[in-house]
Amino acid sequence: MDRARYWAFIKKEPIWNYSVFKWFGAYFSRNIFRLHPLINLPYFQKLRNLKDNWKKARGCNFALHKDEFFAVDGCDSAFEGWGYEDSDLAIRLIHNGTKIKSGRFATGVFHLYHYENDRSHQDENYKLLCDRLNSDIIKAKSGISKIDEC
Repeated sequence: MDRARYWAFIKKEPIWNYSVFKWFGAYFSRNIFRLHPLINLPYFQKLRNLKDNWKKARGCNFALHKDEFFAVDGCDSAFEGWGYEDSDLAIRLIHNGTKIKSGRFATGVFHLYHYENDRSHQDENYKLLCDRLNSDIIKAKSGISKIDEC
């Protein structure tokens, strides 16, 4: 089977069904760049526990239960443009008692390319974040409950 037909065959199969051989084939043909996230070792479990370290929680590698998201009223739309909205969410989750763990070393991560948001509101967003750090706020001031239903 030639290379083009081989990759066309692989692309038809969902990645969660890939065998070890397909993962290595994708790596050696440079279709993926890292294999180590697929390895699960007990040491990596210890690295994931962030305790109350909100600084290491990143929106690009962030997952939580729906109930926890609604308990803090979701993301706060007071944060405009780029910056600190994911840190705010992590801080409010910690205030609510949610245990924060890193997704790093837990699974492979696929990044979808996107343009960066406008950073003109970064200073205002940082001030909002500092306010949250110095408080015990759990609910977003302008969260999901404030969204008008269509």
